Amino acid sequence: MKHVIYSLVLITGLIFMTNCSKQTVNPPKAKIIMHRDTTFSDLRVDNYFWLRERENPAVRQYLEAENTYTEEMMRHTKPLQETLYREMVGRIKETDASAPYRLGNYFYYTRT
Repeated sequence: MKHVIYSLVLITGLIFMTNCSKQTVNPPKAKIIMHRDTTFSDLRVDNYFWLRERENPAVRQYLEAENTYTEEMMRHTKPLQETLYREMVGRIKETDASAPYRLGNYFYYTRT
């Protein structure tokens, strides 16, 4: 069964690689804003440090552009994504409990 899942993942990758070259959508480019940080006399330069600013509207706009680009590039794989998801969910027990084990005077188990 693992071979089926591996094969589907491989096919997905191949489809993605062949269709990526055909797409005309350009990926968003993040601004380069140099940030210098010195820790223990070690200078580090991070050009994308500004992406950590969660309240910055430019960060949110960039991330939404990234998400839009990803959706556009992966749109042709939607049916395959759904098929893979249904197959994986179909192989997972909806409720699962471990065997109980004793610790002191009590029995413990996990349940999902």
